[in-house]
Amino acid sequence: MLNPYALQPKADSSKTLFKNRSTSVLFSLLVIALGIGGFVWYPRASALPMGITAPGQPLQQSLQKPLNWIKGDYSVTALASYQMNARILGKKSYQHSETGDIAPIDLALGWAQMSDSGVLEKLKITQSNRWFYVYWREPPISPDEIMQSSANTHILPANERVAQKLKSLEKDQIVSLKGYLVEVSKADGFIWRSSLTRNDTGNGSCEIFWIEEIQTPGSYLQAER
Repeated sequence: MLNPYALQPKADSSKTLFKNRSTSVLFSLLVIALGIGGFVWYPRASALPMGITAPGQPLQQSLQKPLNWIKGDYSVTALASYQMNARILGKKSYQHSETGDIAPIDLALGWAQMSDSGVLEKLKITQSNRWFYVYWREPPISPDEIMQSSANTHILPANERVAQKLKSLEKDQIVSLKGYLVEVSKADGFIWRSSLTRNDTGNGSCEIFWIEEIQTPGSYLQAER
């Protein structure tokens, strides 16, 4: 019988969507309980070869001066520049959610050892309610490494061309992304602030990533705000 360990390295950071930690803890316990009772394990299949397919770490840099702009009903503030090469571990549409008008897609992203098919085939990764979960029988690498080399990322496309490109991305694809980690807010008091570290967990630990450049094998797109 599978006894999955559910890791929540990157949770939703919206003060509106998760008002207290007990909500997310309760949800986690429910997922674990369902997993123990009836979770069926299917090994992860991938067309990519064994070995690290997205080496390196995300590059985050402080800004020399503040950057602010408006996107629809939202005020957007850049907190740091951010770029990364990563493997797409999962993709989830939230187009019809409360924040779907600015962040229609979440990408679960992995780099370094979390881009290795030999590691990923021993994990099961799911996404739900702006969280992502990792399950295993025996961890193929340390839980700390799993946490620090993966992220559930709320994706904010800079314009419609970027949005269309994001829609075409697929699981296990290698992608290069460039833009900003941001805070978004609305006049009604809503605030959504990105994590600025890869080592945190729980509420507030997601990256909120404003995407201006996307590169996949054989294609490149750069967008103006």
